Amino acid sequence: FFFLMIRRPPRSTQSRSSAASDVYKRQGFDVNVSMGQLVTLRLTFPADKGRAVRCYTSHPSVTYFPSPFDKDFSILQGEINTINLNVRSYAKESQKVLINLVDINTKELLFAWTINVVVSYPKITKVFDVICPIGQESIHAVPYVNRTAAWSIFEFVSSNPEIARLQVNYMSLSLML
Repeated sequence: FFFLMIRRPPRSTQSRSSAASDVYKRQGFDVNVSMGQLVTLRLTFPADKGRAVRCYTSHPSVTYFPSPFDKDFSILQGEINTINLNVRSYAKESQKVLINLVDINTKELLFAWTINVVVSYPKITKVFDVICPIGQESIHAVPYVNRTAAWSIFEFVSSNPEIARLQVNYMSLSLML
């Protein structure tokens, strides 16, 4: 716990205002994700009392909160509470993300996490040779078979949309018979 006094410079003795603040623990850790793959983390924290809270992320394009943690929710007093955080990155370099848990009534910072998102390239399982005329757009079909044991919705993502743009980003495929 510390106090902060705000004065008018230089060497003023008249106080303009003062504020008190607690120093909160910020946990930091690395998470390894394969480029484009969704990873769900479970963040845990103790609660001194029941509160209505909201989670914030510094990089919503990399991390986001699934329901019900994407809006205001309640935490339980005297319990170790858990929230889920989804992580997905298409960046080639590591990214540092700050996650904050804030009491919505008092605006008090309750907990913070610093996450270093380390991205690795996905394993290449199939390579297609495509012949394209120089300076002209061309359309090519790439066959894909659902090898899972159930009907699934697949998301297709180009690693470089300026060179290879997809006409369909999502496709539902029944299981392979």
